[in-house]
Amino acid sequence: MTAETAAAAGWCGEVAAVLAAASERTARLAVQIAEDWLDDRGREWAERAALLHRELERSAAAAAALGTRFTGPDPSSSVLWPIGPVIARHRGPRLGGTSGARTGDDTGMQIAELPPG
Repeated sequence: MTAETAAAAGWCGEVAAVLAAASERTARLAVQIAEDWLDDRGREWAERAALLHRELERSAAAAAALGTRFTGPDPSSSVLWPIGPVIARHRGPRLGGTSGARTGDDTGMQIAELPPG
């Protein structure tokens, strides 16, 4: 690992930690709002804070995942890697997610296709 990738991985880890801390504080805020502000308007603000909590939590997980992409897989992990050559055949179109965005060549579910003949 180069110094640049180590710095990028460290930065991603720091961002993930800050986002996770903000997510926890926002979750506590949502609970406090729900307990202290009992009318419809308070419920609306508590829902907004809870939504912000979930978005911050997702962003923290994404930042942590990005940091691990810089460092590569952990050799001590229990992931089983395939033995032998990996055959990369691209058969059939790829499906995107539920967001409606286009998918890249390496992402999305691949639709199975019967071989010709």
